Amino acid sequence: MQVNGRDAWGRLYDNLTASIQVTLKFNDGNTEKMGLSNAVSILYSNDFEKQKSAWLAIQDTMITHKESLASILNALAGWRHVEYKKRSIVRNIHHLDHSLHENLISRKTLDTMMLITKNNRKIGQKAGKLMAKVHGLDTMKPWNYLASMPIMNMKKKFTPLMKLLN
Repeated sequence: MQVNGRDAWGRLYDNLTASIQVTLKFNDGNTEKMGLSNAVSILYSNDFEKQKSAWLAIQDTMITHKESLASILNALAGWRHVEYKKRSIVRNIHHLDHSLHENLISRKTLDTMMLITKNNRKIGQKAGKLMAKVHGLDTMKPWNYLASMPIMNMKKKFTPLMKLLN
């Protein structure tokens, strides 16, 4: 069932995203064409000059493929629901049960983690502000959030992170 179901849809997604080309448009009017994975890798770099262009190009391109991508995701979700119905006629299986089992955590643990994350989101927001400061940016933009940490100049002294978060 997986070969013609989940795996087939996964291969289609991989093939589609591997063939997608994006065009980065820069403020000076220049453009650069590249594969989707190359554009995504720019988001993980510290190349702040290209990040916005890469992010916007990815957004534009994914809108072009939104029906195909949505169909793939819907088919995968549907496949999971059918599989779970076939696995048990004794009790209903929640769509997260398989993932929870594979990750060796209970639903209660997941719910607790989500609650703690929600209740402490200010720490994440503070971390975002610190990340902007470390990168020399005024604020973090959607295209900056995946950027790697800058290479630290060991001659410069930094305040410990815990002091900044408190």
